[in-house]
Amino acid sequence: MFHDIKSLLNRNIKQAGLNKQVDAINIIDIFNKFAPSFLPEKIARQVQAIYIREKILTLQCSSSLIMQELRYRDRYIIKILNQKAGREVVEKIRYTT
Repeated sequence: MFHDIKSLLNRNIKQAGLNKQVDAINIIDIFNKFAPSFLPEKIARQVQAIYIREKILTLQCSSSLIMQELRYRDRYIIKILNQKAGREVVEKIRYTT
C-alpha cells in the first residue's frame, strides 16, 4: 500500500508539534516572495518579513514613511497572506524600522 508523501509529512509535522514553526517559515516566505504582486513595487522593495510569533507578523521597514503606508494596508495584507497560506496564520502585523 502506498501513501501520499505530503499527507505523511503533514501528519509527522503535527505529531512532532512543529505546525507553528512550519507556518511561520511559510508565511515569511510567502510575504517576501509575493509582496511585489500585492504591494506597490516601491514599497515592496523596502519591507521584509522577519518573524511571526503568536500570529503577529513582524515586518521590517526601511523608514517610518513606508511603515505608515503599510499600516493603511494591514487588513488587505493579512487577508492576502492567509489566503495564500490556506488558513489563518496572521491576525496582526507589527512594524519595525
